[in-house]
Amino acid sequence: HAGRAAIDDSQSAAYDRFVAHLSFLNQLCRERGIRLAVETMYPDRLNPTQRYFLQNSTEVEQFLQDLPTIDLVIDLAHLHLWHSETIAQKLQLFELAADR
Repeated sequence: HAGRAAIDDSQSAAYDRFVAHLSFLNQLCRERGIRLAVETMYPDRLNPTQRYFLQNSTEVEQFLQDLPTIDLVIDLAHLHLWHSETIAQKLQLFELAADR
C-alpha cells in the first residue's frame, strides 16, 4: 500500500517524504533483484485524521511521473470507491500505467 499521512501534515511535505522513502526502498529492492510495486488506495472516510496516498487519479498520474521505475498495482475495489472520477478517467489509468 502507498501509505498515509496526517491530514494536518503539509500535503507537499508528506508527498515528498513518500517519494524519498519509495526511492530508497526501490534502490534496496533493485540491489536484491526484487520488483517493487505500489498499490492504489481509497479515501478513508472512517478516519478523518489520516489521508492515504494514491487515492485519486491525479495522485496516481503524479506518482507515475515522479517514480518511473516503480510499478503500480491498480486495485479495482479501491477504484470503485473513487467517487470523484468518471469511469473513463479510471480506465485511463490503465493506459497510463500499461507498461508498469
